Amino acid sequence: MRRRRLFSRLLWSMFGVGLLSALVVSLIDDRSLAAAASELLERELRSHTAILEVAARGALLGNAPADELQAHLRPAATAAGLRYTVIALEGERGRVLADSDAEPRTLDDHAHRPEIVAARQHGLGVARRYSTSVSGEMIYVARAVHGPEGRCVGFVRAAQPASAFARDVSSGRRQLVIAAGLGTLIAGLLAWWLSRAAAQPIAHVREVANAMAAGAHARAAVTTDDEFGELGRALNTMADRLQERVEEMRGERAKLSAILGGMVEGVAAFDERECALHLNGAAVDILGTGDASVGRPLLEITRIPEICELVSTTLATGAKASREVAVRKGVEARVLQLEAAPLRDRDDDVNGCVLVLHDVTELRRLEGVRRDFVANVSHELKTPLTAIKGMVDTMIDDREMPEDVRMRFLDKVKKQVDRLAMLVSDLLVLGRVESSKVSEELLELDLRQPVRESCNQLTVAAQTKRLRLSASFPDAPVLVRGEAESLRQVVDNLLGNAIRYTPEGGEIFVSVTEHLSEAVITVRDTGIGIEAEHLDRIFERFYRVDKARSRELGGTGLGLAIVKHVALGHGGTVRVQSKPGVGSVFSVCIPRAPDEPERRMVS
Repeated sequence: MRRRRLFSRLLWSMFGVGLLSALVVSLIDDRSLAAAASELLERELRSHTAILEVAARGALLGNAPADELQAHLRPAATAAGLRYTVIALEGERGRVLADSDAEPRTLDDHAHRPEIVAARQHGLGVARRYSTSVSGEMIYVARAVHGPEGRCVGFVRAAQPASAFARDVSSGRRQLVIAAGLGTLIAGLLAWWLSRAAAQPIAHVREVANAMAAGAHARAAVTTDDEFGELGRALNTMADRLQERVEEMRGERAKLSAILGGMVEGVAAFDERECALHLNGAAVDILGTGDASVGRPLLEITRIPEICELVSTTLATGAKASREVAVRKGVEARVLQLEAAPLRDRDDDVNGCVLVLHDVTELRRLEGVRRDFVANVSHELKTPLTAIKGMVDTMIDDREMPEDVRMRFLDKVKKQVDRLAMLVSDLLVLGRVESSKVSEELLELDLRQPVRESCNQLTVAAQTKRLRLSASFPDAPVLVRGEAESLRQVVDNLLGNAIRYTPEGGEIFVSVTEHLSEAVITVRDTGIGIEAEHLDRIFERFYRVDKARSRELGGTGLGLAIVKHVALGHGGTVRVQSKPGVGSVFSVCIPRAPDEPERRMVS
């Protein structure tokens, strides 16, 4: 539908009013013109009959000849542009004495003409009728002529063709039409000016409002003190307040986006049709959908049935709901904690839903690790404690136990206590390295020193088992950022395992080398080796390849876990290569210290 502008409506409305007014005035003036022209003609004809009465009185009274009146009547009528007639009343008959347009003898009785009858009754008569003598419509005015005694002796009559009256009226109408046209034109120009004056401020306000709606910083120009000026000032005030509100909303939206974007939890909002209103980065990552998910239905965003069911339930019931589900992302299993809450409008009706997704996979894994750790620690502590308690109870109950048996029992108690002490010590070390305290104590040192000290300390243990322990170190210092005691603990654990699981007559080789940006500690033995199926798990806490043999040899199951965490705490890695019956090679790689003019070194 085509819109009609305000300027056009005002212009045509005001022009229509002016035209209608001109038409009404023209109609009224036309009627007044006709009436005025008729009255003017009648008045003129009366004046002529009054003059004619004076001229015809002598002839009607018999004091002047009719021929003389006839001779003077024609030129007078011609000069006036009228028809004059003098009629003598003879009883009931009206005989024409003189006529300006016809021969009197040829005219019939005029006593019964309408104007003569009216003049006889009222002294003056007016009629408009067709005249057979002149073959045309005429307008007649007749005046009665009275004698000395007051008796009517005849009539004088003046007439004019109706065509002349029509010409006068037509001329007046033409002038009236011209005047009405000029008035309408003036009214149209005035309507155009007024419409333009009224429409321009409104058009300006409309343009400003459209610019505001488009986001531009536009204001109305206020140049008058009338209603349009007040409208402009009100619009500018509204625009200023709206701008403030928009800035506040943008600020709040930016804060909200920053908060939602920085959240680890995924946040997704849906409307009542389950179409996405918002998804933060975490939600996009968890659901595995793209950034163009806003506006799409939930079933297109994710195929996880528990999420769809939870959102549908919240929208249907208007109550909060939560659920924990296990999903798979490729080959990886993930655990999600889902929290759904309804969105409500001003009338407290549910019009959407907010879904919070917590990826608790790592939390659940750590809980499992904690449970396993607690179970393993409990088991590892329970075994020596049970043995100690049994042997102590036996010695208490048997007061007469032989001394050699008592000493054998005490020796076993000491071994179990030593095992407990070693276990507690390893737990303390593991707790320290897992708490990231190692990375806070790193200083620049020569890696050869803690490795050499560890080798010297365990040389006696290797010789006792008839093992050949050899070491190789570069001539130049191998500088790393590390914590000396932790690195010694690493080498102690690796050498201790090598001594423990290498049969008599075997060899153990320790070396420190540099490779690119790393320093590498290598411990190689010719021990029993490790099956390939166990290599991925030997760095787990309390994991033993041969539990009975490990306990028999005095291992706690925490040594390699300590090695792994110390390496990670130094920003490094640990690798293992092993083959049953051949031996194992453990390599700990630690980043080298950057080359600087001045170094802080621990020797």
